[in-house]
Amino acid sequence: DSVCQLFEKFCMAVSWFENNDKPNEWRVEGYAGVALDKTYMTGEVSRFFLDIGETPLTPLRYELVRPRDWLKLNAVDFKPTLVGRFFIHGSHFRGPVPFGCRSILLDPGTAFGSGEHGSTMGCLAMIEKLEKVHRFCCLLDMGCGSGILSIAMAKVWPASIIAADLDSEAVRVTARNAKRNGVAKRIMSIQSKGYNAKRIKSGGPYDLITANIFMRPLISMAQDLSRNLRRKDKGGS
Repeated sequence: DSVCQLFEKFCMAVSWFENNDKPNEWRVEGYAGVALDKTYMTGEVSRFFLDIGETPLTPLRYELVRPRDWLKLNAVDFKPTLVGRFFIHGSHFRGPVPFGCRSILLDPGTAFGSGEHGSTMGCLAMIEKLEKVHRFCCLLDMGCGSGILSIAMAKVWPASIIAADLDSEAVRVTARNAKRNGVAKRIMSIQSKGYNAKRIKSGGPYDLITANIFMRPLISMAQDLSRNLRRKDKGGS
């Protein structure tokens, strides 16, 4: 986590991958968008590893990547994903939706949430599990990203849903995806810093809150989540 934070000082986007052949060995990749001061960055990385008493397994590698339409390329590689009965697919998919499954039309884009990440899969699986034992009426999707969880909940329960995100682009993408999936009338996408928006405060307490976000903001907002969640002894779940 600390290594990734270091790279975020220089890069617009950072990804990390574990070596399948060598557990506990990781590769960190970053995209800068501009030419880097290689000498300065190499020095910063060296100092970082010296401070923690470690040595990187390989030296830094710099590569010039020519401009390309990343969204288009990613869409081609985006294969349909089946999570329980949720069938997530892009607009390029021309095959039939598996029998008995709920279709979620979602193209990979500028907001997080394509159904392939483990945390998103876990949330979708829990939504399907809750469907069997609960009927929710008032729902909140905190940190909605692409809106995938809001759309999934709208297809499970005939409920009103508030989809909130700090990023205005995520709010726009969620509204667009909700419309494409035919559930726009029941999903209100709004921009909010945590639970501060008036619409969130006036709309609660909520029967169910989904929050597929990073650990640190999730911890910092834990008390707000608790305050906005309806208690069991008051008819909530």
